[in-house]
Amino acid sequence: QGKSPVYRTRLRRGGMGCCDGTHGRRAYRRLNGNASGKYNDGVYNGGETYRSGVYRTTDGTEIGDWNRNGWGTITFDKGYALSSNVGVINIIDRHMNSLMLRQYFRRLGFGRKTGIELPNENRGNLEFKYETEIFNAGFGQGLTTTPIQNAKALTALTNDGMLLKPYLVEKIVDSETGEVIQEYKRTEIERVASTASVQKIISLMDDTVNGERNTGSAYKREDGQLIGKTGTSQIADTVHGGYLDGAHNVITSFAGFYPKDDPKVIIYASVKRPSGGSQKP
Repeated sequence: QGKSPVYRTRLRRGGMGCCDGTHGRRAYRRLNGNASGKYNDGVYNGGETYRSGVYRTTDGTEIGDWNRNGWGTITFDKGYALSSNVGVINIIDRHMNSLMLRQYFRRLGFGRKTGIELPNENRGNLEFKYETEIFNAGFGQGLTTTPIQNAKALTALTNDGMLLKPYLVEKIVDSETGEVIQEYKRTEIERVASTASVQKIISLMDDTVNGERNTGSAYKREDGQLIGKTGTSQIADTVHGGYLDGAHNVITSFAGFYPKDDPKVIIYASVKRPSGGSQKP
């Protein structure tokens, strides 16, 4: 009779659960792909203002906020808390280009496999070329990622800018002898953000959930220790191309961690076609 191992798993900063399916999503890309990258470069100014509502590209394409009436002229920091697509577009238009955007995404691990211990992992898609595609990519539209990629990217925020390698099984233990057959340790990949960048993003996530009338306000806890970012993506129309119409044809998501003062748990959750198309839990 061979040994019967016991697999012990734990959700922690160094190891997260995953699934293989890809899906469009906005929560983390808006969370870290733009703001922290530009903060690292020293050009992001959260007090800089823009006109919210609708942005018109050079070819006349209109890209709108979820509230197409907008909130008037607001700061980039406030636009983050309100999940403003137009805010992201203005950051890209004024301070970035497609090469920089793609480099930030790849550095965080998007567009490549994480190496998780499950078969058939998908690498996702980071293809964007034209102006509208670049702007859409900034808030996660037209791209695909996996939940484990999102969770991996979040480790940079819970570890002072250090990106960690994810794993599923903490250790394998022989059930008869108690011998540890294999154990996985914390594995640091590289530093992808400065301490100042991390603290800025944490502050924005805090305001998104614990501030007043922001998109994450429904997730607020009494202790104020849960922070994060909401996201809403349209669902691709695989028959006719483009995206499905209707408020219910969306994927809503939440990316964050708890507790904010000493993170123990990373959260990435998404729901396809939630009731009423709401971001509320």
